[in-house]
Amino acid sequence: MVDVVKGILEVLLQKGEVRLVELTTLLKVSQESLIDAINTLENLGLVNVERSNDLLVRFTDDARKLLSS
Repeated sequence: MVDVVKGILEVLLQKGEVRLVELTTLLKVSQESLIDAINTLENLGLVNVERSNDLLVRFTDDARKLLSS
C-alpha cells in the first residue's frame, strides 16, 4: 500500500486533482487497493474526495499549506 499512497501523492503534486478512474489507470493498480490508500490519506486529513463529481481526489487546504512551506 505504501507504493500506492506514494503514487497518489506524486500524481496530486503534478496535477492538483485527479479522478479515481484516472488514478487507477496511471498507477496500474486495482480499484480496491486504490480506495484503501485514498481512505488512509483521507483519514489522515491529506486529501478530500468529492463524491458528487465522479470521485475527484485533491489535496486538502491543510495539506497544500504544508507542502508549500
